Amino acid sequence: MKDILKTLLREWEERKLPEIIERDKDPTKLISWKIFKAIPIVGFRRTGKTFLLLNVAKKLGKEETVYINFEDERIPKKTEVLTNLSEVIEEIYGRKKLVLLLDEIQEIPDWSRC
Repeated sequence: MKDILKTLLREWEERKLPEIIERDKDPTKLISWKIFKAIPIVGFRRTGKTFLLLNVAKKLGKEETVYINFEDERIPKKTEVLTNLSEVIEEIYGRKKLVLLLDEIQEIPDWSRC
């Protein structure tokens, strides 16, 4: 499982971000980045939640963010994947503070308990 996560993180580093249409609201200005917290983004399907996350990555810089889409078929639908993700991130990036962009995390059972 860790090898899959390492592959996904390498792919993230190499991935070119898509063109994103600027909106009136800048999501990075709505958040206090000094406070460690989870910020859920909820909404109907196909309304731009993923592009909102990718826009955050673009504005903060990919070196400050990690994006994982849990709808990726390579990711096992097991709670342990989150523990492994934490370990792999620390292994690759050390203790550097990163913004984790976790797309479709509801695909992981009991994700909210981790």
